[in-house]
Amino acid sequence: MKALRQNVHVSQSLLHLVLPKEFDNCDVEVIVLAENQKPIDSFNPSKFVGLTDMSIDKMNADLRSLRSEWDRPHTCI
Repeated sequence: MKALRQNVHVSQSLLHLVLPKEFDNCDVEVIVLAENQKPIDSFNPSKFVGLTDMSIDKMNADLRSLRSEWDRPHTCI
């Protein structure tokens, strides 16, 4: 796979990108990333509710509640 990485200046939301001849007459994928973008925070599982902070009893109670909803009889109007 051929790859090319260039840093180019964007002016008025336009950029001018000149590709080498080896990219001529082929499909290419263009990905644009801002150089001064905010760094991505590392993943912190404690920010999410789920298995990491749920006791087995609480998990079983939640599952029982969900299953009881499945077993409810459905009525037609």
